[in-house]
Amino acid sequence: MTGKVITAEAVTQTVNHAPGINWSAILIFFVIIFALVVTLLTISWLWEKGHFEHLKNSLGAKELPGSLFTLAVGLWLLLFVLLVLGIIVAIPNAALHEPPAKDNLWNWRFLLVTITALTATLGGVLAFPITLYRLRLRRQQAEIADEALFNDKVKAAADDLHARRQVTKIDEDGKPYDCWEDDVVRRNAAIDRLEGLARERPEIAPRIARLLSTYVRELSKEYPPQQPPENASPKELRKWEKGLKPCRSDMENAA
Repeated sequence: MTGKVITAEAVTQTVNHAPGINWSAILIFFVIIFALVVTLLTISWLWEKGHFEHLKNSLGAKELPGSLFTLAVGLWLLLFVLLVLGIIVAIPNAALHEPPAKDNLWNWRFLLVTITALTATLGGVLAFPITLYRLRLRRQQAEIADEALFNDKVKAAADDLHARRQVTKIDEDGKPYDCWEDDVVRRNAAIDRLEGLARERPEIAPRIARLLSTYVRELSKEYPPQQPPENASPKELRKWEKGLKPCRSDMENAA
């Protein structure tokens, strides 16, 4: 009577090829479950620490609803964890096995290509938030440059509000002399530019209004308002009102 010897290798092969058990599917299932748990724990930690608002501001997503932003972050984290776990599983699988024979060489090459694809995809996933952050910085720089240019326009117009020019006049003796006077034409141009800037950005209209109010108030000290005649009848007041003329065109435009 002869006996049959069962080796350990045969037992291992029997377990690995047991009918009805798909070990690859089980491994993928546990990887997905682990990735979901890590994603949920990370999102919960972000909410508890109050980092979500800071993250939204950093990525330039202030106007995005909180629920939609949370969903986007969750999908990104899930994809990131899955890729990391895939690389962790694939690299030892390729490193601990010698290259197969010529018949199974394509399976070996496919494993290497899989690792390369996972690594490239992981790099793209990591670069996505960095790209969003850089875009937000560029947008902020553009806004700052635009704000600086606008302030320069306001400053240039404000500087022209006190523009003066040198003119030559004739005194009572008929002799010419040089003197300085307000450049009313240039000041009117400055007021017109300020009006255009206020229409361009209505939110700074109060700022320009305060500037022009100060301009009129200071000039009113040199050109005080005309007083109506005393004890005048309504008819005389209306006649006096019709005869009023602006003392300076720039004060009229500023008002």
